[in-house]
Order: sequence, then C-alpha cells, then structure tokens
Amino acid sequence: MFNKIIGQAVVDKIIEKRTNAADVKTSIVINYFEVWAKFVKEANQKNGMKGLAYSEVFSNAGLDDINRDSSPISILRYAVEDSWLSQSLKTVFFDEKIDRIRQLKEEIQGLQQEKRLVHQPKTYYSKADNVITQHLQFGKFVPSLFLMDPFSTKGLSKKMLLAMVRDWGCDIILFFNNNRFSKWLERKEKVWTIDNYLGNYLANNLRQMLRGNIPREEAKSIVMKAFQQSLENIFGVNMVPFQFLSKKEPRINHHMFFLSRHFMHYHIMKEIMARASTRMDYGVPSMTYNPIDLTKLKKAENTDKLTALENDLTHYFRGKTLSVWSIYVKHSVGKPYTLQNYKDALIQLEVDRRLKANPFVGNRPFRNGYSTMANKTIITFPAD
Repeated sequence: MFNKIIGQAVVDKIIEKRTNAADVKTSIVINYFEVWAKFVKEANQKNGMKGLAYSEVFSNAGLDDINRDSSPISILRYAVEDSWLSQSLKTVFFDEKIDRIRQLKEEIQGLQQEKRLVHQPKTYYSKADNVITQHLQFGKFVPSLFLMDPFSTKGLSKKMLLAMVRDWGCDIILFFNNNRFSKWLERKEKVWTIDNYLGNYLANNLRQMLRGNIPREEAKSIVMKAFQQSLENIFGVNMVPFQFLSKKEPRINHHMFFLSRHFMHYHIMKEIMARASTRMDYGVPSMTYNPIDLTKLKKAENTDKLTALENDLTHYFRGKTLSVWSIYVKHSVGKPYTLQNYKDALIQLEVDRRLKANPFVGNRPFRNGYSTMANKTIITFPAD
C-alpha cells in the first residue's frame, strides 16, 4: 500500500463508537454550542455586547427513547454550570406536539439549580408560524444559535434564513428530511413553502425531473442537490453539510446543514462534523454518519481525495505566495477538507518539491514522528 509522507491525519485513528444517529446529532449540537458560547462571551467582554440566545424550532422532548438528555436539556445543564451563561443565555423552544412540550417542561423544572438561570426557558406549543416569522422579520438578534427543521414552520423562506444569520454571531443548524420534502413537492398546500426555499424556477424544474419512474435513490439525490444548491445560493453564507445513512443499507436518511456568515464558525463546525464522521480516507472525513462503518475493522486508506486536493492547490494558487491559514480560508469553503488535510497536502507537496515553505520542513518541529506546519507558515507555489 502506498503510504504518503504526510502529517497528523495519517496517524491511525480509532473511531469512537456511537450508539445511534440521535447521539451524534445531539453531540454535534452540544459541542458547537460550547465553543460558540465562548466566542460570544469574549465578544461581549470586548465590545460591551449583552446576551446570547439559543432557539429550537421543533424541540426534542426532555429525554430521548432511552432516557438520555436531548439537546434542550443538555444545553441547559451546561448553562446552569457556567456563571456567565446562567446570567446571559436566553432559550426558546417550539414544538407542535403537546406531549413533547409537556415532557420538556417537566425535565426543565427537574434540573438542579435551574433557578440559577436569570432568563427562564420559554416553551411554546406551536409550529411557531406567527411568533417566529414576525420576530425574524422585525427583530435584531443578539448572537443566536438556531436549531430547526425549516419545513416545520410555515412562512419561512431563504430570505428569512438570511435574516437569521444577518447579525453578528448568529448561526443556523438545519435538519433536512429528504422523504418529507419529496412528498411535499406535489402537495398544493405546500407549494408556497417549497417555492420560497428553492425559488419558482428551481422548484418547477425539480417537479418536472421527478415525474416518471425514477429509482428511489436517484430521486433522493436529485432532491438533495436542489436543496443544497438553494442554500449555497444564499449570498455570503458558508455551509457545512453532514449526512446520516440508514442502519441496514447504504442509503441516506436525512441531512444536517450548518449555515454561518462567519468563517471561524464555519471552520469550527467543520472540525466537529469531521470528528463525527465514521469514515476517514487518509484523514479526509466523509462528513457522514454511517452505522455500517462502525461494524467494519478494515481501515480506509484511499488516497484519491488527498491527492486531488494536492493537485487542485498547485493549480489554484499557481505563482502565489501566502500563509497556510490564508490558503485554507480562500480554498476550503464548500469542500470537505479540514485544516489538517490542507497541512498534510502542503507537506506532501513540499516533500515532492512542488512548492516551497518558509520555514522549510527541516526547521519545523516533528510531533509523533510527523512533520508539523503552523498556520503562519508561508507557502510559495511555482508559476509553472
């Protein structure tokens, strides 16, 4: 097996076992919230800003099917243990199912030290049709993290999604159910909702493409590409996609999308989703949770993705000199590669004498037997 001479990503990794997709989704949300809240806290202290907010539109009940905390309770547990968050965080939870809201209220009331929260959590038995859409249209947000299913709320559109990330520190985590979206395409009462996300032209084209006997998985792929394209067309917004596959066969169940106008937030979520991936190809994450991968002992050693990155970098930055971090910022949006993947590709190119690095490899420290490369390392790509 050809072994690339690269950095940390080539080190053998043991994928942490996760019991189900719900665990992974909650873990991604909580991990991001913790880092995001620290960024907001620093900004509050520097700029005199006040407060932050966390909202779920389609909230989970307080406990999942096997009595573990869902995302609302996990967020609140974290907040009550942090003196700044307990004073600053506002939380709002919507759901159309009364039983889930009742259970969530009970679990919130049962939290130890719940009264330490200056702003008590608000829960609404509603699809949030009027409450949230009016707020989105007219409100100016404190830094806010939204977790939502876009098709659970009537009246939301791409325009409103852009409004939700308009203000500093505001990010969105979207869940997308492919099956439900496909069924809604032909329902008259859902035409307005679908068209407002995709636009009339893209939505009508999609309806035409799905008519006839199209294989199920091919239809799913067409729908997914259309929805992802609609999100990518939101000006100035960076997006990270993550997909969840079925337990029994390699087919997509649903997706999670992260939207932010801030590159550092995009970078952080990409790193979190990369760690949640169940497959790595020489360190390049699949951005997929596939339960079947967890049952396999064979390691993924496909070098194609990393080689493709190496070749793309030499073409894209031909004749240019810039830092490792600048390369990552300019090139990584919309691609599955992490910062470490970029460093590994650049180190390989340096070893192959296809670029020059300052300081060069001999003057940089080694860690665990592999060369390192700092974000500030200067890279020069040849002009020819």
